[in-house]
Amino acid sequence: EMLLDARHEGQAPEVDGKVIVCDGTAARGAFAQVKIIQVGPHDLIGSFDLEREPDPEILDDDEDGAREDLWQ
Repeated sequence: EMLLDARHEGQAPEVDGKVIVCDGTAARGAFAQVKIIQVGPHDLIGSFDLEREPDPEILDDDEDGAREDLWQ
């Protein structure tokens, strides 16, 4: 399975984490929309499938529900 390394506009190369796209393809340097479906300590996991549901575990990751707001 191929994974793509990407970043959103707020991520600096070699400083911040990255967006790992788990499906699809894109040309090097191309801009694309992905939906974030998982979060890790440093990286985000995204999908080109904008209808894909996020991993339910990330909705309850913070006790105060801060991440839940991302998906509403």
